[in-house]
Amino acid sequence: MHYLKSVTLLGLVMAMVLAGPAVAKGQPNWLREATPAQRGQAEMSIRDIAFRNGLGDDAIIALVTMVDAPAGTSPQDRIAGASGLIDHARHIRNMLHSQISGFSYKQDKAVVAGLGKVLKAFNQGRFDKAVAYLDDLVPVDGRPTIVPDPEWRFLIQIRMSIATLIGDYDTAISGLQAARRVRADADRPLRYYLASLEAGTWYNKGRTDRTALLKSIQLYTDEVLPLAPRDTAPQDWAATQMALCIGGRVLGKSEDGTESLDHAIVACDRALEVVKREGQLFVWGELQANLAEAWEARMQRQIDPVARKQDAAKALEHFRLAHQAFGPEKHRRDGYVVDRIDALEDWQNANP
Repeated sequence: MHYLKSVTLLGLVMAMVLAGPAVAKGQPNWLREATPAQRGQAEMSIRDIAFRNGLGDDAIIALVTMVDAPAGTSPQDRIAGASGLIDHARHIRNMLHSQISGFSYKQDKAVVAGLGKVLKAFNQGRFDKAVAYLDDLVPVDGRPTIVPDPEWRFLIQIRMSIATLIGDYDTAISGLQAARRVRADADRPLRYYLASLEAGTWYNKGRTDRTALLKSIQLYTDEVLPLAPRDTAPQDWAATQMALCIGGRVLGKSEDGTESLDHAIVACDRALEVVKREGQLFVWGELQANLAEAWEARMQRQIDPVARKQDAAKALEHFRLAHQAFGPEKHRRDGYVVDRIDALEDWQNANP
């Protein structure tokens, strides 16, 4: 990888990105139909959010427009509802900046120009166009690419991330499947990386699609895990077990029995054999929280009072461990964890 010795290249690219109108020419209905006062307040908020996140105004408007909100929702509430999408977009923008910074304009002019087009389209809220520009840089149809490894894999990830951002899971998945075919003979880390991205994308689609969630779990079990041997790749193995834990927990909470929850608990316990509190505190805490949620969901399916109390005790134990990780750092997950601790303690007091 070639590294810049100055900020000249980023300045050049940002000049391309920031050129043009500050506010979208064609305002969406939610903004156009607002009162003048609401519109003025919303436009100020959009400019502020865009500035703080390093995104274009048009990108923020496009993201807010994607929010599924009932008729009559105020512009400010719509903007607040887009916070998750905006966080995702900021992360993608930062990944793009990182990739641009890694190339020399003199030696990698075509790559830099291509990434500049991707970034400009992204900041204008033309997300599908950004994906198309990435297809030219890192084609997944067998055409040669001008992007070397390891940058190639990161641009494939960015392509997937943008498609996922706009809810186009089919494009994200088909691109990853094609990339896996193109790199079928690659080394284990790259094959693991691509398989994990595909399984994770199926999981994201599975938030509202049970069939996709089942596909994600199947991929993690049959294709990702064999590429992550515990003896030679323990962190990859643990990450895959964590994914199986989360997927099994989500699936189990929608089922009547405990089979999927039992699988989730086993996977979490396995991951915790590798992930230690020292050095991986938040990952360890996340595993404890997921393990606690699985035990709590299992408890809710128990008919036998003794079994319910045992599962409640296990859930409470792991929520408390998660709180030990999240609480001192004021982690965003800690509020939820504390609420679950309070609820389970109340249940235990009511069921001595």
